[in-house]
Amino acid sequence: MESTVLIKWLIIIGLPILCLVLYRIILRTFFGVIIVPEDKIGLVTKKFVLVGNQSLPEGRIIATDGQAGFQAQTLAPGVYFGKWFWQYDVTFQPFTIIPTGKIGLVLAKDGTELQPGAVLARRVDCDAFQNAKHSCAMADKKDVRQLL
Repeated sequence: MESTVLIKWLIIIGLPILCLVLYRIILRTFFGVIIVPEDKIGLVTKKFVLVGNQSLPEGRIIATDGQAGFQAQTLAPGVYFGKWFWQYDVTFQPFTIIPTGKIGLVLAKDGTELQPGAVLARRVDCDAFQNAKHSCAMADKKDVRQLL
């Protein structure tokens, strides 16, 4: 009799405590939820594609149209659904902050090679590199980007 009461109390108290401790794993596994902390950015890698365009265009390393690979769309701080662990890998990186009075340099590794003799690429209207998908689509050269 005492053992059934003990088991009952372990279930009543132990199960909620276990859920509180393992909530991130439970949310990630069963609901595909990603929680990005407020001081980080989530870099998404798609592991595979079931339907649609599966390969990247020549010279590209960043996927802009749902292909497998590094995704142009990053995850800002917040909660995201549908990022199942078997299809997406999300790594968290700290934000890059450029102090006032300093210059930030963006090196593009995606696209075709820069023309011989050119140091900087043409200016790309990309909202100060805030929209990676648009920036990758507009820029077609592997180079140093100028931000004016």
